[in-house]
Amino acid sequence: MKKHLFVLLVILLLIVFNDFSIKANPIQVKDYIADKFPTTFILYLSSLNDLDEAEKEFIDLLEQMPKETQKLYAKKVYDHGFSEVILEELKTIALEVSTSIKYDFRELKWGMSPIEAKRAEESNLKFIRESVDNENRYSIVYFGEEAGINCYIRYIFENEKLAEVGFNTVIIHKNKNQHISNYNQWNKFLTEEYGEPIRGIVKWKNEKYKDKPEKWGRAVLLKHLYYVTEWENSKTKIVLSLQGIKTNNNNKQIMLMKHYTSKEFMESKEASFLGYWINEDANTPTITKIDIQKNNNILEIYMWGKCHPTDCDWAAMNNPEGPATTTVDDANDGVLNIVWYPDFAIETQEITYLVGDRLEVYTFTDYPPDDIYGRKDSERYDYFIKSN
Repeated sequence: MKKHLFVLLVILLLIVFNDFSIKANPIQVKDYIADKFPTTFILYLSSLNDLDEAEKEFIDLLEQMPKETQKLYAKKVYDHGFSEVILEELKTIALEVSTSIKYDFRELKWGMSPIEAKRAEESNLKFIRESVDNENRYSIVYFGEEAGINCYIRYIFENEKLAEVGFNTVIIHKNKNQHISNYNQWNKFLTEEYGEPIRGIVKWKNEKYKDKPEKWGRAVLLKHLYYVTEWENSKTKIVLSLQGIKTNNNNKQIMLMKHYTSKEFMESKEASFLGYWINEDANTPTITKIDIQKNNNILEIYMWGKCHPTDCDWAAMNNPEGPATTTVDDANDGVLNIVWYPDFAIETQEITYLVGDRLEVYTFTDYPPDDIYGRKDSERYDYFIKSN
């Protein structure tokens, strides 16, 4: 019995001694935050003096935050003193930061397998279809809602790794300006998520309705006007666009799209353009076929126009003779920009890759003022499918 009491007494003395040692050697804030924060923030945090466990937790969390957040909360402590409320606020922010690091967008990470992506999204979205696009490319299509707008969502996998995601709306508004409102809605959503865009474009190809804002939606439908906004971070490129298109049935439609691309896993965009393309309209009076080739860092574009008895080779009529060219990097936004210089005019083209292995070719022909045939500047659209 005496032995047990002796052991108990020793334990109590050790506890008391340990507590005394801690109080005798408190953790000094200046020592604890040395080299962890900028000088100004250290001045703010020095008001803490000796640190308790809650204050240590606060500093450990603060060290992981962006500089703007560090400054805000260091100054809060300086102005109002430390409190459990401030600690809980910072814990909430830390959780949000860790979540944003955990996922690249939605609850997905680039490089996920198709099975992992299905598991993450199947409870949130309606499955539509899946397809093998080529030997390395596989896609899954869902239907769902994004920032209050119904849309199709296409997940694209390169070599079994999530590399690209596209969202496109399916709504047809009677008031065409509502499509512009939807564009602004997604623009706001993306800006809140990724910050200010790196680029914003509002481009008029035909200014017929430029002074009539109530008809800008119709201008988009007629391809007179289009909108593009871009964001970028360390892992992802995001492009939001609103433009008029022609469907496979040759109907006009406004398409709102946003496109996420992984910088690491997505194959180079120029691969989508390469190959031989034929006009969807077998009776076209304009461009009949296109051949796009890669030569080192240059894309070479060959085209043929409708002529009799054989099609005219645009490269042979170019000045200087040869294909129209652009750099591989020009394909990164899904649009190639080229110019032809035949003797009679200047032909400016935008070649856009469309979902489903199609090309849209917009051609603007600029005739000289003294054209001997009196021809006026003109524009047209042609659509092509890849030839096997």
